[in-house]
Amino acid sequence: MRQKIIAITCLVVTAILGGYLLNDYLNRNVNDPSYSAGFATASSANTRPVPSPKSILVSGLEKSSKLITSEMDMICDIAVNDSWTNFSIFSKEQIFTFKGNAAYMTDLAGISSDDLQTDDEAYTVTIYIDEPSVYNIYIDPESIQTKEIRNGLLRFGEVSLGEEDIKTLLITAEEQMRSAATDSENMIKARENTTLSVTELLSEILTNAGITGYKIIVNYK
Repeated sequence: MRQKIIAITCLVVTAILGGYLLNDYLNRNVNDPSYSAGFATASSANTRPVPSPKSILVSGLEKSSKLITSEMDMICDIAVNDSWTNFSIFSKEQIFTFKGNAAYMTDLAGISSDDLQTDDEAYTVTIYIDEPSVYNIYIDPESIQTKEIRNGLLRFGEVSLGEEDIKTLLITAEEQMRSAATDSENMIKARENTTLSVTELLSEILTNAGITGYKIIVNYK
């Protein structure tokens, strides 16, 4: 009987003491917010603002300057006339074929926040860039081939080309390829390839920053 009374007494004392401590904590929490705000303050201090997709892209594109977006194979024929006088029997003409490629680029060095629009609700990023342009024409001098020889009755053999003749022909071939590279059909292809390249680049920049799910839209100025 004594043990039961002691056990009940201890239980009552414990309950009273627990109620007192709870009441004291609640009073301090209400009257002195700093008493319980320490936990929230510590948590907030460790929370960093998440960079926006726009700021990440602007920063990432600063490292990109001239972006080569595509290359196209080019070919052109140049006729070299080595005729003597205007008489057909002394005529000599040879067709030389040149093979090369055209590289297209877009300059992203000047992209600013004004050229980027983000829609966080629709999860889209729209970028405005310049039209692609021909960055370089490369012709392999070793690729020169003879396509056709037209000789008059009294002319024989091939047209003889010296070193300076070849240099002149390479300059002419480059001019013709550059002109062909900028025609409407090739520029449409270059634009399509540029759109794909820029989309992949922006997606990679965002993914590396831990941001996914945004659709990239490329528009031209």
